[in-house]
Amino acid sequence: IVCGSKPELETQHYSYKPGQSGYTITWYCVNRDTGIREDKSWQLILTSGVIYGLILGVILLAAMPWIGRRTGTSGGSAIAARLFGEPAGQGGNWNTLDGRLAELKRLREADLITEEEYARTKAKILHEL
Repeated sequence: IVCGSKPELETQHYSYKPGQSGYTITWYCVNRDTGIREDKSWQLILTSGVIYGLILGVILLAAMPWIGRRTGTSGGSAIAARLFGEPAGQGGNWNTLDGRLAELKRLREADLITEEEYARTKAKILHEL
């Protein structure tokens, strides 16, 4: 894409202190007729970054529905979110403040939500007073 011909890779190993070393990597485009090498490192790196970024973006977009289903139905945040507006027939007294606070405490003691989620959700429930 950048060269129009086959790129050539050159690596150089160097040592700048005893026990420490590094590498220099340079990409060249070689003219087939004249054999002149032209440094195209940054163009090749930029082009490959764009291509790999597009591939990764397509993969993530394709995975979004699956990721949304996974995070929307499980985890401590989803459990804590149930404390707001859950029908009373779902295993607890969701219509009273005491029932919601008791259920929140039970979830924290069972280690189903984090201390941060507990504190944040408790503050939201108490804010409704």
